[in-house]
Amino acid sequence: MTTSMIPVQLLESLIKKLKRAADMTHRSVEEIAATSLEAVLPPSPDLPAGIADELAAMHLLVLC
Repeated sequence: MTTSMIPVQLLESLIKKLKRAADMTHRSVEEIAATSLEAVLPPSPDLPAGIADELAAMHLLVLC
């Protein structure tokens, strides 16, 4: 999977939440942000519904 960087302006309060989650989980802020976005965005339309649901559930577990 290829990655791209995009500039994003975020509220300072959200940046603090990302940093806190990164510190607590020993992960990077970028990884926390990417995982969070993956968890809330709709799954790929070409995945079977059952697989898409399981992937969405797994993403939510990672955020806990």
